[in-house]
Amino acid sequence: MEAWMRPRLISMQEEFQKKLLEEREKDQREMSEREERLRQQLERGMREERDDCLKKQLSTLIESWQTEAQQWKKHQSELQEKLQEQESLRKQQEEERKQETERFQEQLQQLWNYIEKKEKKKRNGVWSRILKFC
Repeated sequence: MEAWMRPRLISMQEEFQKKLLEEREKDQREMSEREERLRQQLERGMREERDDCLKKQLSTLIESWQTEAQQWKKHQSELQEKLQEQESLRKQQEEERKQETERFQEQLQQLWNYIEKKEKKKRNGVWSRILKFC
């Protein structure tokens, strides 16, 4: 190899190595940027998936609460209805007892009047016999 070519070859080799190093660095940066974008996409996807899951859980919980609230209202209305029925029955029984007591008092009064009437007749009958003998 000739002497004048040697520095030129060394210079070309250094230039080639420099370009190769620049290409590697460029590839490394691009790879790092790509990895960062993929990592961000993955994180975003995971957040979205987590958010979707939380939304589903929340909507399920809300539906459950609404169902429970409806069941509670239904149960409460059934209890209210039973309470009204019991109150109505109690009033009806109270009225029946009152009427029965009044009938009993009337019958007792009739019996008392009948007994008094009989007693009066007996006394009158006894007095009239006594007066007949006198």
